[in-house]
Amino acid sequence: MLGAIDPDIRSRLCATPASLGVVVELLQGDPVKALVVGYFARFVAEGTAAWDVLGNGDIEIRFCTGETYVLAEAGVLRLS
Repeated sequence: MLGAIDPDIRSRLCATPASLGVVVELLQGDPVKALVVGYFARFVAEGTAAWDVLGNGDIEIRFCTGETYVLAEAGVLRLS
């Protein structure tokens, strides 16, 4: 897969600790939240962001450019 990625993008790839399966399990029964997380999942799949599931069930998204978001129960919070 990395062979198909532009060299400039490849230098900014992030690791992804949480698997998509774990995240999908957290979203069962909430189609709106699943839609929002789906948009973020595209960045993770492209390698320009990484995500992890926090102890309280929230999802933290870290972009390789430095922005960090938390997908909490009540909404999306930008931390940095």
